[in-house]
Amino acid sequence: MIVNVNSGQCLVARGYTPGVPVVQTPCNEAYADQFWFYSRQAHGGRYGQIKNYNTGDRLCLVTRTKNPDAPAVLANCTPQFEDSLWTSMDVA
Repeated sequence: MIVNVNSGQCLVARGYTPGVPVVQTPCNEAYADQFWFYSRQAHGGRYGQIKNYNTGDRLCLVTRTKNPDAPAVLANCTPQFEDSLWTSMDVA
């Protein structure tokens, strides 16, 4: 589960088709759509894809533009497209 520090809520994808928005909701371990896994497979392991457990390896968390307010959605996992690649950063 990915939990937001500010809200205490979990990241969720309600659906199985590309374009489904990813939002936050109260955490509940009974729902598989709140579980995610990180697959470090792109660019020699420097970046990875965040995949929704409920969709298996099929759908990933993406943002379609570099716009600061761009929503995150589910889309087909395509490691050659940078909109599906993520990394973590240490915040000082």
